[in-house]
Amino acid sequence: MPQRVDTQQLDLLIFGGHATPRFTQDSPVAPEVWAAYNEAGDERVDLLLTPHQDATAGGLAAELRRRLDHRGKGGRDAHLSYTSSYVVARLTLRELLWAALPMTPWWWHLAGQPEAEPSQQILTALRRFDDDPLALLPRPDDPATTFGELPWLVRLAAALLTDGAIERPLAKIVGEALDPVHKLEDRPPVLWSVTANRPVRAAIYDSRRTVKADAAQRVFEVDTSGLAWAVIDGGIDATHPAFRRRDADGVPLESPYGDGSTVIATLDFTKLRALRAGARDADDRAAFDAFDDLDTALQQGKTVDWVALERLITIPHTDEHAYKAPTHPHGTHVAGILAGDWRSDDKPAPPDQELRGVAPGLALFDLRVLDDQGNGDEFALLAALSWIRARNGRGDRQRIHGVNLSLSLDHAVRNYACGRTPACDECSRLIGAGVVAVAAAGNAGTTTYAYQGVASDGFRAISITDPGNAEAVITVGATHRLEPHAYGVSWFSSRGPTGDGRAKPDLVAPGEKITGPVPGGQADELDGTSMAAPHVSGVAALLLGRYRELIGQPQEVKRILCESATDLQRERSFQGAGLIDTLRALQAV
Repeated sequence: MPQRVDTQQLDLLIFGGHATPRFTQDSPVAPEVWAAYNEAGDERVDLLLTPHQDATAGGLAAELRRRLDHRGKGGRDAHLSYTSSYVVARLTLRELLWAALPMTPWWWHLAGQPEAEPSQQILTALRRFDDDPLALLPRPDDPATTFGELPWLVRLAAALLTDGAIERPLAKIVGEALDPVHKLEDRPPVLWSVTANRPVRAAIYDSRRTVKADAAQRVFEVDTSGLAWAVIDGGIDATHPAFRRRDADGVPLESPYGDGSTVIATLDFTKLRALRAGARDADDRAAFDAFDDLDTALQQGKTVDWVALERLITIPHTDEHAYKAPTHPHGTHVAGILAGDWRSDDKPAPPDQELRGVAPGLALFDLRVLDDQGNGDEFALLAALSWIRARNGRGDRQRIHGVNLSLSLDHAVRNYACGRTPACDECSRLIGAGVVAVAAAGNAGTTTYAYQGVASDGFRAISITDPGNAEAVITVGATHRLEPHAYGVSWFSSRGPTGDGRAKPDLVAPGEKITGPVPGGQADELDGTSMAAPHVSGVAALLLGRYRELIGQPQEVKRILCESATDLQRERSFQGAGLIDTLRALQAV
């Protein structure tokens, strides 16, 4: 769909119209959201809504649903859902204007008289604007013309509502779009900001030797029993021989089903939103009842009941009929680097040489946030991270000790402070709750430049992706699988520093031509910082297995891994502290 307003004019509408040029805007709606509506026209746009500090995500979801119910369809068309910290909804531009914006403190600020009903004040103010269709448009040669928050909103909204072809007074156009607020009661603000629900994409044998995991296992005989790592990705094939549990003699169990796999649970968070929005794809009565309870909780603004929700998104491992293996290779490959154990004398045997991960046999949670094409969104990632915190909150001991995030979201520089996006903030909460978080730096280390009309490839600095921009996350770049000292940092690996000047990445690990398991009992080579991150996750798991007193201290784990790394004599913004070194890390405590 063509843009309604050209990019230059849109930038002028968003950042112009002030006494001096701006690089930020004051509304709770991020610039990326206005740009998305410029592309989408009358179509819905997927949005993340952050609750006000005095509200909960459940309360925000309930209030938004109440307002949408005014038009008869509630949250169903909006696919409304929420986690403990965020709300997701697909809204039209008009719904954003009349249903979402009036829930913000900014809306009350526009009215100027907080003690009165702000919506009625704003509608009255719109009727007082000049009837000249072009009266409120900013001019590039005079950015001081008609500035102020309400005129700013009118100019921007009217342009997006009318393809930029202004034939009627702008205030009347926006007033018509806001008409539903006439019949809605203004309540205290529950919404703080509106951002886009960003897309998420997927960002062994010899590499195990490169990070000295083989030597460390021989020297220390580390036992990782009782530990578990979550792999947030596109899914792990729990039936693959690389994840078969073994008996006391080291012989693989005959069946991967039941308790036969080291992948102890599979949850599909890509289903979460459809279930919460009303799509009932369960066959049994108990699941229907669970859905009804969840739907009631949504309407009442209650917190997420993860215990009830698990039943609807869990893929059982009972037998081949109930279990659904992923088709995309990424998650299985990542999990194999972390904890695979496929030996040469197994039946079936690996096709070439044995494939053992850094922490073979480590228990894994398969948390799926990417679909069979390797695509996902930020909301599913946020839900998976939130679930880990909730799962660890049950009982008297930590159940999941680390999480591997071999995926990336581009940092939208105009919309967020670097390291403070929803994905980064949720990772920070998880680390604060005692979980080690390891993320890929991203594969954005190169780009194509044009110079004097000639296109050529070049390198990019400040290219770390989310959630690797979060300060406490262990962010991992890639290096050569066999000769890291000779070849240094991989050409595709994202480089630091972060956009706000912090040192990243933290470490590098092998990420080129890494052999690992893929669905269907096969093996393949893959490249990327996605392959580097699970090497570091594996070393962190070995460190916790050797020194159990480090459990629940992710910042201390990060310190030890960074201080014991091997310096590759490359720039700090390229290599971080250096190459992860398993043996030195275990000896450093």
